[in-house]
Amino acid sequence: MTVPSIVLPPYFSSGIVIQQHVPLQLKGTAPPGSSLALELYCEAPPEGVPVIVEKKIGLVHTDRCDVDADGNFALFIPSLGASFHRYTLHIYFITQPDSEEEKTSEETDEADQSKDAEKTKKKKTLVKPSERLIVENILVGEVWVTGGQGNMEMPLYAVNEGRDIPLFQKADYVRFFVQDAFGIDPTKGAFSYRPKRR
Repeated sequence: MTVPSIVLPPYFSSGIVIQQHVPLQLKGTAPPGSSLALELYCEAPPEGVPVIVEKKIGLVHTDRCDVDADGNFALFIPSLGASFHRYTLHIYFITQPDSEEEKTSEETDEADQSKDAEKTKKKKTLVKPSERLIVENILVGEVWVTGGQGNMEMPLYAVNEGRDIPLFQKADYVRFFVQDAFGIDPTKGAFSYRPKRR
């Protein structure tokens, strides 16, 4: 399940490969004033897939952070070694922002104090486990980004007369990021020369 109010960069989605031996700072946006938790789970490789390095299975890392006043947050994933183990990432609210102003009067009666205590208790209550942003099928390995001009436009079916395509289709641990040759904005027909937030 996805949580629309927790937004990650568009490239960080299910099926991603993250670079081995490099800690990762995962930035995103969420409602200001809330607190988030991160959980990273490691799964055993499917039967028949080689185990290069033994890994701890299950929950392997946690992190927490507060969302700043502008709605930005940063969570961390430690340096991981390459393997055929898949990872699953969960991000969820620990607390959500409370829009109601807390009472400051010293003349609050006993009933109001009880209500304030109940409100504080609710504010600190964890959100249901089902309400999580989940990124699945994450691999750790080598990430290569290539670039060029006309030499980068040759399609895969033109390489080795297309005989390698069936190999890549079966190689689930080799993943390709495919980009439109004419740019990321279909209305402009060219790449932006300035950084984009999304």
